[in-house]
Amino acid sequence: MDRFISLWNRWSGSPPPSAALDANWDSLSRRYSEPHRAYHNLDHIHDCLARFDEYAAYAVRPEAASHPALDGQAWDDVEMAIWYHDVVYDPRHPDNEHQSCVLFREHAAGLAAQERIDRVAATIMATQAHVSSSTAEALMLDIDLSILGQPEDRFAEYDDAIRKEYGHVSESDYRAGRSKVLRSFLARPRIFVLGYFQDRYEQTARSNLQAALDCLDTATESS
Repeated sequence: MDRFISLWNRWSGSPPPSAALDANWDSLSRRYSEPHRAYHNLDHIHDCLARFDEYAAYAVRPEAASHPALDGQAWDDVEMAIWYHDVVYDPRHPDNEHQSCVLFREHAAGLAAQERIDRVAATIMATQAHVSSSTAEALMLDIDLSILGQPEDRFAEYDDAIRKEYGHVSESDYRAGRSKVLRSFLARPRIFVLGYFQDRYEQTARSNLQAALDCLDTATESS
């Protein structure tokens, strides 16, 4: 909560009323604690923030000079987008990113310049199709997908959690839909946009995705 409040105080330009920030936190934390969330919960947000902090520490090092840079405000815009990008999540509905933007705009109304609100909303919406049009959006997407490049056991935990979130879907339908998603990532020339994430996660992500896809294909063939 403290990090969330501190971000709002920086991002808004002038500290918003504490009652407004408390209400925003209560709304956000309540949603991320919904019982159907096995992966898209506050643990996911904290993992994303950890990747964000790692990249921020790297970005100030001399060897990062040739990499795309963000200004001070853009860093806070990305951090805000991390907090809100999955705040509305129901796997039965296709418009979670849009609804997350709607809720963010409600929380931000009157607390910051419209231009900043629009930038954060655009960064959240980039997670829908996983296509970026700015360095800030690329950073958000790479952070969000970094779970794909984690060690095999951590990836397996993530994969199992996603299946739990789609518990309402039959096994055959889930395998078909999940296979389509995994193949779409493997078909990309690069899963990650920024060199920092490519170097650290690309190879492992492809191995994890291919292994998961092979398991799905095997299960389908034997059913």
